[in-house]
Amino acid sequence: LMISKEKVINLLKTDTKKWNEYRRTHPDEKIDISGANLEDEDLRAVILTNANLSNVNFSESNLMAADLRGSNCQNADFTFANLSYSKINNADFTNAQFYYTKLIAADYKGATGLSFLTIK
Repeated sequence: LMISKEKVINLLKTDTKKWNEYRRTHPDEKIDISGANLEDEDLRAVILTNANLSNVNFSESNLMAADLRGSNCQNADFTFANLSYSKINNADFTNAQFYYTKLIAADYKGATGLSFLTIK
């Protein structure tokens, strides 16, 4: 039984601890919140691995230490978001917007669509 898109979005907006518990116990469930408006939300340390996050509005959100590994973040908006200390390995950021985004110590190895970063 898959969790509904609305329920995921609601949990992300209200109780990220509860969401993370759910994600830890259902790690293989396909999560699709494409197109969601998560503007100015507190999403610190949220687990959104291997999820469809395309076209999500994360502008001005706090995603510090979030785990977005392997997620589809195409066309997502990270304007003024904080992704510092996040794990964004192997995620796809093709055409995502990164205006004034904080990426301090973010782990972006294997991520695509981050050509503006000098990948060492």
